[in-house]
Amino acid sequence: MTEVAKTPWENVLRRAAREHRRVRIRFEYQGARETEYEREWEPYEVTPTTVTAFSYYRDEYRTLDLDRITDVEVREETFQPRRDIRA
Repeated sequence: MTEVAKTPWENVLRRAAREHRRVRIRFEYQGARETEYEREWEPYEVTPTTVTAFSYYRDEYRTLDLDRITDVEVREETFQPRRDIRA
């Protein structure tokens, strides 16, 4: 039985994680003012609702709700995994 992705980005991020490909993610942040950010990440864990990845900007692991993502670009660059990948 094939698992159906709940967001348009879930399968894209799973594939990038399995292939050790860096991604550029554009997402919305809802704080004091709504803003859109773009960050380059190494995806490590993808669930139907979240992605956990290493952020080059923050130099740490971050978790993001998939429904906040507005665009994903899978990069040509690969990465050497820092920990086990669950995708």
